[in-house]
Amino acid sequence: MDALAAGTATPTPDPAKLLSAEEVAAAVREPYEAYQQAIRSGDGQVALEYINIEVLEYYENLRQDALKEWTDGNSNSWGWDLVLLRHQFTRDELETLTAQEIFIKRVIDGDVLTTIGPVAFEELVFEGTTNDVAEAYVESAEPPQLTTEFILEDGVWQIGRSNAVQIAARARLAGLSEYSSDEQYSALQNQIMTELETRFGDNVNDMAFYGPLTPDSPNSAEIEAIARDLWTTYQDAVKAYDGVKAVSLVSSDSLAYYDDLVDLALNADRDTLAAESFFIVSQVLGLRLEWTRTQLEETDGATIFTWYTAESETYPLEINIEQLEFNVVNFNRFRFTSDDLAMQLDIVREDDEWKVDLTGLIDAVTQFFEIEMISAGLTSDSFLELIAEGTTSDLLKYLPVLDGPLE
Repeated sequence: MDALAAGTATPTPDPAKLLSAEEVAAAVREPYEAYQQAIRSGDGQVALEYINIEVLEYYENLRQDALKEWTDGNSNSWGWDLVLLRHQFTRDELETLTAQEIFIKRVIDGDVLTTIGPVAFEELVFEGTTNDVAEAYVESAEPPQLTTEFILEDGVWQIGRSNAVQIAARARLAGLSEYSSDEQYSALQNQIMTELETRFGDNVNDMAFYGPLTPDSPNSAEIEAIARDLWTTYQDAVKAYDGVKAVSLVSSDSLAYYDDLVDLALNADRDTLAAESFFIVSQVLGLRLEWTRTQLEETDGATIFTWYTAESETYPLEINIEQLEFNVVNFNRFRFTSDDLAMQLDIVREDDEWKVDLTGLIDAVTQFFEIEMISAGLTSDSFLELIAEGTTSDLLKYLPVLDGPLE
């Protein structure tokens, strides 16, 4: 056997350390019953003395997860244990809490799922030890069986992790079998919300499914009202050609689009433009007609957006926000959609401020122009060729700016 194989092989149990099931049961009975008494009386400090470090590692990982904001790749935020923790502690508290403090709080509140619950010692069926770890389970007619570990650490038997968390999660999901996979998140949220309301009453906040809370965190219904008002305020500013007001309400991603337009207006040659959408080509050529090279070098996307709005070039659409459906995308993004509109309107949270995100609307306008171009038998490339050939008098004004801005 080579060195690598030897280093990764499963260690051979030391026969001297092996105990029978009966010996394990005799050894762990006293600490187990003392632990159960502490759990029943809500004495977290005493219960802490009997648990193994792996239980605390679970709570430390849970704390770290609870501080994360839910994105598409962090769907663990929907777990009961995580959402419960966000209701028990605020974001600021979670940043400083220790795993020990969380465990003690859970014992006090009767929410310890990581270790075996109030199971009488006589209900446990023990197995012998393997490398100082013994397992016991509770017999049940239906799988899965509730199991727990006992770990011999420095000559002292400690209570380890149980599978109670997994069993609780499976039970919730089993109750959702009637739903399609697309509906299960919503159904699971409703189920957990109902359980939380029995504990916390009106203090339940459904945004705990998406990230940590502060004492004044709005729930999704309150955010929806904020979002509808914000869109109305933005649309009113656009209608009034108030670029200064409008630019203060839009997201950084929205302004990044206009930063890119400035960059293209300064640097894109004819071949580069031909690869862009017709909508972008028309905006770039329009900028080159209105702004000199020197002016473009000294400006940014926010300035261009403000100018567009004042010149009524932001293509405002008359959208009745009250007719759109509100959805939570993640902790910082909220979306209005409609089956009748091929677009999305997003409201985002940036540095605890609410902003209108125009990227979805810009994409919709871009697609609309592309469809119109295709219907007319044109592409961005052929549009530029028409200008270069001077075959359409209306397009001759673009000739001087095909290859770059003017001085």
